[in-house]
Order: sequence, then C-alpha cells, then structure tokens
Amino acid sequence: MVKPVGCQLDYVCRFHDNVEKLREKKCDLESARDRLKHEIEDAERQLLLIQKDVQNLQSKAGEIVSDMGTLKGEIQLNKRCLNWCPNWIWRYHLSKKAMKKTHDISELLEKFDRLGPVGYCDPTALPTIDFLCSKELWFRSLRRLLSNKSLKP
Repeated sequence: MVKPVGCQLDYVCRFHDNVEKLREKKCDLESARDRLKHEIEDAERQLLLIQKDVQNLQSKAGEIVSDMGTLKGEIQLNKRCLNWCPNWIWRYHLSKKAMKKTHDISELLEKFDRLGPVGYCDPTALPTIDFLCSKELWFRSLRRLLSNKSLKP
C-alpha cells in the first residue's frame, strides 16, 4: 500500500525533473523528425514512393510536438494556491501528463531507430529514369547530334 502512494508522491516531488526530461525528449524528437524529413526529401528526389508507416510516424511526431506546445503553456502558467504556495494538485496532474508524454516520445523514438528504408521504387516508373536525369548523358547526346548535323551537307 505504501509503494503506490510513494509513486503518486513522486509526481509532485519530481515535478521539475519530469518537466526537464520532457524538454530533453522533445528536443530528441524534433531532431529525429527533422532527420526523417530530410530522408523523405531525398527519397522524393530519387523518385521513390514513401512508405505508409513512415508517413504515419511523421504525422504522429507532428501531433506530439504540437501537443507539447499546449502542455508547455500549461506548465508556464505556474498556478499557485493563494498566490504564495504551489498548487500541488495542479503540479501532480501536469507532472503525470509530462511523464506520459515522455513515455510516448520514448516509444516513438524507438520506432524511429527501428525504421528501415524510407521509400521504395515506383513499379510504374520507367526503368531508365536514372539515365534520363543524367546531365552527362544529355551532353553526350547533344554533342553527337551536333556533330552528326555538322558532318551532313
């Protein structure tokens, strides 16, 4: 019976630690989200289709970061009871929310780490699409065309 009560008191006693852990995890999530965004842009430049689980992961990360804005606003309110002592119930609820968000972000970061390839080849794409985009090939064909026209009377 004492252990569950101690866990509940930890939310209140470690409020600032929980909020700091949440800020650190948020920074980790934002950097992982940016890294994923760059990988998606690279895959799109290579004309690859983006996998659904990658898109879902990116949208979940965006939702969590936007939810963090509201939670950050609630934390900054710093509600006080009678304007001189901290409101313990408010701190308990915010600390519990912060720990829940920290856990959610940790799970999402694990999914980011286990993420495989971002994209896959489009089955309807032409097999020679790489050659069509190559500047070197374009210049060679232009040179051949010009040399053929100049040789013919």
